[in-house]
Amino acid sequence: MTMSKTPAKMQTYLNKLDAMGLSQVRLLIPKEAEADMQQAAEATRLRYLQNIVRNADDADPRLAALAQSNLAVAVKQDTVSNWRKSLTASQHILFDKKVLTMQEHWANMVMASARASMRDDPEALRHRAEAALAAIAYKSAKDDLMRYVNEATA
Repeated sequence: MTMSKTPAKMQTYLNKLDAMGLSQVRLLIPKEAEADMQQAAEATRLRYLQNIVRNADDADPRLAALAQSNLAVAVKQDTVSNWRKSLTASQHILFDKKVLTMQEHWANMVMASARASMRDDPEALRHRAEAALAAIAYKSAKDDLMRYVNEATA
């Protein structure tokens, strides 16, 4: 994965990671282990952020930083349909399961955003953080789906 951010955007990104208690690292691993390592890192990051959403007190700056995260952009339905068409019938069951997982995270993001917009109290911050966490999970599920399609059609 290449980073195409300007130095200023990259510094903002790194500052945000630092505010949430995260760091970006570069590791040398065997190429065949790359997907497994990415999945393990993603799972570890999601567990860490879920812990913040569940357990951080309202004044925790990590909760505020997470709540200020950008939300996800939906994959267009025709794109999902075209991906499915590129697969064999035997691949549709796993593909559909991955799509449903992705859609579940999307729904969680939308619902948490709605809960946040209806509040004017400290819980709104937690709901915004839940929405950001769901957006991260959605992006991860989308990446997993795209990886599956790319591997299945290669």
